[in-house]
Amino acid sequence: MIKIAILTCNEIDPLACNDDHQIIPYLQDQGIEAVVKVWNSPNENWQDFDFLIIRSTWDYCENISEFNKFIKSDEIKNKIFNSPDIVLNNYNKSYLLELEKNHFEIIPTTISPLNESVIKSSFEKFNTTKLIAKPLVGAGASGITVLEEGSLSIPKSEQEMMIQPFQESIVSDGEVSLIFFNSRFSHGILKLPKEGDFRSQEEFGSKIVSFTPDKELEDYAREALLSMTKESLYARVDLLKNSEGHWRLIGEIELIEPALYLSFDQQSPERFAKAISKRVKG
Repeated sequence: MIKIAILTCNEIDPLACNDDHQIIPYLQDQGIEAVVKVWNSPNENWQDFDFLIIRSTWDYCENISEFNKFIKSDEIKNKIFNSPDIVLNNYNKSYLLELEKNHFEIIPTTISPLNESVIKSSFEKFNTTKLIAKPLVGAGASGITVLEEGSLSIPKSEQEMMIQPFQESIVSDGEVSLIFFNSRFSHGILKLPKEGDFRSQEEFGSKIVSFTPDKELEDYAREALLSMTKESLYARVDLLKNSEGHWRLIGEIELIEPALYLSFDQQSPERFAKAISKRVKG
């Protein structure tokens, strides 16, 4: 029997949607034994596993050198999903600028260290009174700063940040996420931030409901994914509404450790298990 490790981390926010265990009985039906393992456990013998699947390794950003070493190690690199190449190309959110070059819509973005001059010019460039600054490498809402014109507090950062005009649509309409297995659409969700907040992650009290995209949106998200890689086992494409009210602004294409929200679609755990089976059995 094929043996798979579903990779997680030691500490997970109890409010986070961590439901990957739902695939285990469906993998069993496919003749695959799956167990959940902490990716940086010091006593694990990874040679005991035929394949590894990166899932809720949500502490990798704080341990990025160790994580890189882990996924690129000789005993791991040829049997892990998503592959090291996919993961390494997805760390830095500057990939969004490549999507824009390929004619997909993103939130207008400047990449620069934060200082008073850059912030002032960004207000002018984007013709806005509210900006958002995000780390180029980071998970969830970690490190995000909202900047309002006229504020006496001017944050500074020597590391490069993504600077964007704040999108009011996230507050009013939320964010949709479309989930793909082997580049095929599986299911979608809509995340609505709680009142008074802009963060769509469930850890901050957002409301999550199932979402069914129309064919045009499904195809748009899939084409964006395929422009980055055709080899992903799993992927999540996050989108906001543009100024015309269409779900077209790509916030992220998550290829490392996205929550897949299997709990919001009854058939999705089986779909994911079948996608895994197809990859590991050839």
